[in-house]
Amino acid sequence: MFSLKSIVERNSEIAWRIIEGRAVLVDESDNRVLQLDEVATEIWKCIEAATTVEAIVRHLCERFEVNESKAVKDTIRFLKQLEVRELIKVVQ
Repeated sequence: MFSLKSIVERNSEIAWRIIEGRAVLVDESDNRVLQLDEVATEIWKCIEAATTVEAIVRHLCERFEVNESKAVKDTIRFLKQLEVRELIKVVQ
């Protein structure tokens, strides 16, 4: 369960690169590849170090001029997808 206070971090075993402004993630354990869109790439970059969902949302609101409630909803939905794929984990 994610909240604004949840702290998330990347799975350190996931290889990734920015290609033409978008993050491409590769899980070498099963050769899964995921190409992220612009907003998802921005979220991925925010998780370079363990960070709170709240900090990610704040960054997105500033970067994309989106309202906070939409940013919270979309960010948590995306983070859940990353967690299911074991690309991130909630550390607190």
